[in-house]
Amino acid sequence: MHLAHTKLALNAGKHVVCEKPLAVNEAQARELVDLARAKGLFLMEAMWTRFFPAVRKVQEILKSGELGPPRCLQADFGFVGPTDKSHRLLDPAQAGGAMLDIGIYLVQAATMMFGTSEPDLMSCTGQITPEGVDSEGALSLTWKDKGSASLMFTLHAHTPENAVFTCERGNIRLYGPAHCPTRMTVSKVDGARGKFREEDIDFPLPKLPAGQEVNYPHSEGMLYEVQAAEQCLAEGMLECPDYRLDESLAVMRLMDSYRRQMGVVYPFEKSE
Repeated sequence: MHLAHTKLALNAGKHVVCEKPLAVNEAQARELVDLARAKGLFLMEAMWTRFFPAVRKVQEILKSGELGPPRCLQADFGFVGPTDKSHRLLDPAQAGGAMLDIGIYLVQAATMMFGTSEPDLMSCTGQITPEGVDSEGALSLTWKDKGSASLMFTLHAHTPENAVFTCERGNIRLYGPAHCPTRMTVSKVDGARGKFREEDIDFPLPKLPAGQEVNYPHSEGMLYEVQAAEQCLAEGMLECPDYRLDESLAVMRLMDSYRRQMGVVYPFEKSE
């Protein structure tokens, strides 16, 4: 749906903010990116995580170097998923599986920390359903002379959903739900090994209008993404500097690599 509907909108001359993932695989995503660029239209993958104030703060700290160079990322995301095999999360015909739904949040955290270059090493394991989609995954990625990321996601258990960005002289912990966080702790090495000075920071969510409710935790924070897209369009930008299209493509490449290692191929990909 994302590929077809985004192409329809772009071919009609419309700017597009497309729900994540931008497409099912890198080839599809690149088709959309190339089309948007050829037509001079705005295109953004709706990675709402990047626009939360807590995540912007993580990026600010990492970029400043105050904790030293980034070295390690540890992140998880999990909930007990559906059992109905026709549900989109379990249906291969609908590009089901844990990676494209929740694993993508962890992969983008890794590219946010270490950049969009291909990791030198990437090992994957997990659980595959009888229908052939991934219901659980674990990734270990290493960028030579930079650092490593350990990522775990599952549709079989509720996890804390924390993300810990460890640097040479301290770390930043995003508390769950880390894909839409409102709390973080910044820990700086304080002399002896294992001792840290800690600073807790809270970022309250926007207030909902009276009588309204959200469907998912912290969905009020989608306002941040909307405001960012509005600003990009008002300034005549063709992509968002907070989550560029080249990074969307890099994330797709990593997810493709994971699926290749896991043996997850969707029916419609076999004819592509």
